[in-house]
This record gives sequence, structure tokens and C-alpha cells, in this order.
Amino acid sequence: MAHPGGNITGVFVRLPELAEKQVEILTQTFPDRTRLGVLWDALSADQFNAAENRAKSLNLHVLSMKLERPPYDFDAAFQSLVENSPQMLLVLSSPHFIA
Repeated sequence: MAHPGGNITGVFVRLPELAEKQVEILTQTFPDRTRLGVLWDALSADQFNAAENRAKSLNLHVLSMKLERPPYDFDAAFQSLVENSPQMLLVLSSPHFIA
């Protein structure tokens, strides 16, 4: 902002309300599903809390996968999620997830 005319290299949105709405959209899209996998990290903890609260209010079972120490091992995270058989997946917003 201090130097107009420059480039924006990325956008990071951290809105807990958006995470709640994403949970609602998933349940409307897949009304017969009850197990929600959520991929998150420390930077998206507020989103996770909001999504988890909304999911529980909709009687969903939340399978939490918190990633720690970037760069993250996404292969291992997805393998762990698969072992728990989620029926839906919500990947929350974090600048570490963009790469």
C-alpha cells in the first residue's frame, strides 16, 4: 500500500465465518454424509474452531488433521485422513497451503 503500482503476490483470507459457511455448503451438497475431514494449521486455528463448532451443531463427526512444522508433508496428511474415512474434506485457508 505504501508503494502503489506494485504487484500482489498472494492473498490470505482468514475469516471464521467463511469456514462455517463452507461446512454448511458441504452438508447441503452431500446431505447423507456425516464425517468431515478438516485440514488446518496454527494459522487457521480460528477457522478450525468455527468450522468444528458449526459441524458439531449439524451433527457431523469431525476428523481433524492439524499440520505442524512447515513445509508440510501433505502426502502423509492425506494418507492419515484416508485411514479415518472422511466423506467430505474442508481445507482451511493458510499461506502455507498455497505452495
